[in-house]
Amino acid sequence: MHLNILPTVSFAGLTKAGEVPSWASRWEARGTTVDELCREDALTGILVLRTPGLEDIEQGRERIATLTKNVRKSSAPVRIVINFKTGGHTPDQLIKAFRFFPGAASRVEVADGDEFLEKSLNEALAKYLVEEEERRPDPLAEACEVIAVTEPLLSENGRLSAKAVASALGIPWTRLAQLIGRTKQAVGKTPDSPAIQEALRPYERILRLRAVLPGKNFLSWMQRPNIHLDGRTPLQIIGSGRADAVAGLVESMLTGTPG
Repeated sequence: MHLNILPTVSFAGLTKAGEVPSWASRWEARGTTVDELCREDALTGILVLRTPGLEDIEQGRERIATLTKNVRKSSAPVRIVINFKTGGHTPDQLIKAFRFFPGAASRVEVADGDEFLEKSLNEALAKYLVEEEERRPDPLAEACEVIAVTEPLLSENGRLSAKAVASALGIPWTRLAQLIGRTKQAVGKTPDSPAIQEALRPYERILRLRAVLPGKNFLSWMQRPNIHLDGRTPLQIIGSGRADAVAGLVESMLTGTPG
């Protein structure tokens, strides 16, 4: 499974949200904190740890230890870039920095000074994409992943349930009823009605993205402005009655075909 869309780049600070450089607009970038990353269900993408110097990493070693643990257990090829604000660190100092990431040092790059951040991020991105490509070589396995995330959307008779679909999307089922042109009474009585199956298909296609963005990461993607949707969020596009547009974007992401 090839991702045509670049992974999320999280610029994280130890105590406050990391600053997102203006040149990072070509990525799906966000500013966050190490603590917020530690609380995420499933880490993914590239994590840029923005820090003034080695001393700050040492002071935040407990947070970094938790982050490293989550990186190690992630099924995604998460990569980390340590971005020192100013450079000039010696090899011994860099070795010390890598040791704060036990078991995950091979996933860490260093940008020794802000002027090297873009170059280091490009290298991390290349490694991420290659690893993502190598870990998803089996089309049958990919199909199984899609089936696995679709199964909870089905009722016992194998039909899509509007209530289950709405819950997975993070919206009220009454709102989904409006979007598919049905009354809340009709959907409430028979949420898996054969008459609404075709109308639910675009939403099921959107939810296939959970095969690579599980848990809160999918819901976060739904609420984040997307350059492929003219800067609007997927939820905004869905709310405007254009679920097919979001479904098409998801399919492009999953297949690696141009959007």
